[in-house]
Amino acid sequence: STGVAYAESDNGDGGFSSTEISIINGIDTDFMIDKNEYVHNNIGPRVAGTPADEKSADYFAGVLQELGYGQFSLATAADGTDDYFETIDNSSRVNDRIGASLTVNGREYSALAPGWSDASVYKGYERPSVTGETVYYENVDDAVNADAADIAGKIVLTNRKSITEWDRKSTAYADAARALEDKGASAVVFFYSKYTVSSDGGTSTERAFPAPTSGSEINIPVILASYLDGQAIVRSLTEDGTVRSTTVTVVNRRNTHTSNILAVKEASTPSDKYVIVGAHRDSLFGAEGVNDNLSGTVNVLAIAKALKDIPTDYNVIFALWAAEEDGLIGSKYFYSEFLYPDDWGRQHVVAYYNMDMSAPAQKRNSVLTVHTPYR
Repeated sequence: STGVAYAESDNGDGGFSSTEISIINGIDTDFMIDKNEYVHNNIGPRVAGTPADEKSADYFAGVLQELGYGQFSLATAADGTDDYFETIDNSSRVNDRIGASLTVNGREYSALAPGWSDASVYKGYERPSVTGETVYYENVDDAVNADAADIAGKIVLTNRKSITEWDRKSTAYADAARALEDKGASAVVFFYSKYTVSSDGGTSTERAFPAPTSGSEINIPVILASYLDGQAIVRSLTEDGTVRSTTVTVVNRRNTHTSNILAVKEASTPSDKYVIVGAHRDSLFGAEGVNDNLSGTVNVLAIAKALKDIPTDYNVIFALWAAEEDGLIGSKYFYSEFLYPDDWGRQHVVAYYNMDMSAPAQKRNSVLTVHTPYR
């Protein structure tokens, strides 16, 4: 029914060739689980432009290097370096982002800074790293109304109000940050409120704070952690039902960057044809990012491991795309900077295999979709 026929075989190999069997047998599930667990436990979510994004890029490039693959320098050398990183330099969505993270009890959490790119108002990014004792208020109003003696010199952790209470276009976020700065706070970490469920059952998305275009300057770092991370952080600070203080480091900086990671396996005999195996390596803010798309990223690494000692007729590019969640930015960059000029991709790329969310919960997947240039 699929239009694909395999050669009949009586040896239980399903009609696969010996090379194909070697590749299938070379998929190392222990390797995949190990890489998944390491990234999840030590790096976490990987929003483009955040410190965790940079850390994961270094890690994935290191895995490809350990497997013995060289960098795909035909593309990566364009930025003046000969390495695994194709650094994206033309995306205002990422390059102008105020990247942020916070480290609590040794664990780093990805975060976002507010959408406060107006340098005439928000100056908090001029203090890129702040470490200090914390104070937690479950309700932001309680934080704003607290005695200055309880706030001064500390990093304030608190929950933002829901979007039904703090309108997206309101300056209430900025006003709360200003009030806490006036009381001596060294930084403010807002946790997103739980998703708001509307009357029709839909849920809101977690959104960055609006930019304050008026009012006095804000000179302390202000960052946003997700609702789920906020819960985890509060649990980590809670003993015997009481929230204890701990030391937290807040990272908050402008002019961030992100990079595609590109490695290549040379064909067994010289060839100008390429197969690309790719997956996006970033994750969406507010999600753990294990299935979307750490699973696909690790699949690419597992295929690279399986192909390591198997001769191939074509060159194989292993591509880990950046900033897919921001609008396919990494793969579009590779296309526009490398594949499109002089029609290079059409002339040299034989096939592309995309790995996205390869560990879904469904137990009875029955359809494999293959996209060609024609349908």
